[in-house]
Amino acid sequence: MRLAVIDTEPTFAKGLEMLAAAPDAPIDLVASTDSASAAVRLVSEARPDVVVVDLGLAPPGALSAITAIRRRAPSLAVAATTAGEDRGLVTQALRAGANGVLPRSCQPDVLVQGLLALAHGWLLLPRQTALLPTAGTPRLNTAELRLWRFLAEDRSTTEIARTLSVSPRTVKRMTAALLRRLGVRSRTQAAALAGRDGLLDD
Repeated sequence: MRLAVIDTEPTFAKGLEMLAAAPDAPIDLVASTDSASAAVRLVSEARPDVVVVDLGLAPPGALSAITAIRRRAPSLAVAATTAGEDRGLVTQALRAGANGVLPRSCQPDVLVQGLLALAHGWLLLPRQTALLPTAGTPRLNTAELRLWRFLAEDRSTTEIARTLSVSPRTVKRMTAALLRRLGVRSRTQAAALAGRDGLLDD
């Protein structure tokens, strides 16, 4: 897995570099910078599978970097790292386009496994953040909640249409409306918010 890092703390990037240098390491650190403004250039030149973005970056900041990366490379896995439990910031990172959030305090092997999971299309949230009280999610009706659950379960448009007894075109229209309500750009981000809000816990 090719990894790029955008982080203000040299020791964090150095730690990842040491992990990558270990025998049979599953990660290869291909680029790093401490500048949010260099995010797009770094991604374009290094072509990583996963990019790690420190949510504590100085202005223009991590959210700006994540948004710019997502526009440049829509399929690239973006991992945001956080030193605290600011759920509002986590939500903003997900809405900006992050595929997951990893606590900077996690053990090296856990960090690597998390990055590998993101590279393979999984969504990740730190458990302590997911358990904080929900805030900022719009009040949805029963139909919207049902559709949101289907998106979080990664059901196809055809499957959802069959379940709801509507046309695929109607499902696409409903999905677009739901994404606007949630303030996200993709089904992946909607699924991440669903995990944050415990939609799949029951």
